Formats: sequence, structure tokens, C-alpha cells
Amino acid sequence: IIKDRINPKSIKKKKSLLKARISNFNFLSAKEIITLLKKTGIIFKKMKKKILAVVLARGGSKRLKNKNIKKLKNKPLINWTLETLLRSKSFCNILISSDSTQILSIARNFNQNIITVKRPKSLSNDNAISEIAILHALKWYEKNFFKVDYIALFQPTSPFRKIKTIERGINKILKSSVNAI
Repeated sequence: IIKDRINPKSIKKKKSLLKARISNFNFLSAKEIITLLKKTGIIFKKMKKKILAVVLARGGSKRLKNKNIKKLKNKPLINWTLETLLRSKSFCNILISSDSTQILSIARNFNQNIITVKRPKSLSNDNAISEIAILHALKWYEKNFFKVDYIALFQPTSPFRKIKTIERGINKILKSSVNAI
């Protein structure tokens, strides 16, 4: 995304400088191109980071079978998380990872823009580690779509989170030098 901040008084001079240099772009490095754009008054807006929202929703549970799709106030538990994520404007996409075709179907029916991936049973049993399931989902997503800068993990079993809390967490990580919060 570029923003034009050229002073109208010097626009002709800057345009001719830019035209002269554009023909030589093949010979300029990325750093030189950015410097040139800054010198001519065209500067880059800060690019928005690509943040993928990942929801891990296993079908099996020892204590409460199908807990992620149990009704809470007349809608499946997972829908509460999906509604909140869809209202947030921070995510490039929402990805649901599950071993349950029923959960994946509910997510797709809830909103056609939600991306679903079937998780292997080996990553969905009682001994499975969430981090491995996240890596599986991320690898699949980046192979089929594009690379992301960050992932945000959401559990369907925390249905009452607020967008404000999500945004605060995202802003915190983007403004710091840490890799996770």
C-alpha cells in the first residue's frame, strides 16, 4: 500500500526524477527502491501483519462427548468463538482444525469464509499435543494459501472472550519484540 504525499509545488520535478529512475528499477535493490520512493514523496504505509486465527476443536472428549458443539444459549459452543473472530478485523483468515466432520460442517455452515482442515486422528487423541496440531494446521494453511506472520490460538471452550481483549493481545505482540504472549 503506498500513500502519495507529494507536495503539489514540486510534483513535476519529482515525477521526472521518478520516471528517470523507474527505467533503472532492474538495477536497484529493494532498499534503494524504498529510498527512492521516500525521496520522491511516495512513502509506504505500515503493512498490516497477516495473523491467522486458529481454532482447535476436537470431536472426542473423555468427560463431555462432543463438547465443542453442545448447545449454549441455543447455539453450538464453537459458534460463540467464530462469531467473535468474524467481528474482529485483525485476522487474515479463520482456520478450524478438527478430526470431526460434524464440527467442520457446522463451521462451514456458520460462515462460508471459514477455512476448515481435517486433522488426522493421531493428532486428535487424548495424548495429542496442541502445539503439534497447530503446526499441522499452519503447514496445511501455508501450503494451500499463503505464509502468515502470526497465529492466534482460540479454544471453543472459552466462549465469552471479548474483541477488545483479542485486539489488546494483538497490539501487545505487534508492538513488542516477543514471539508469543
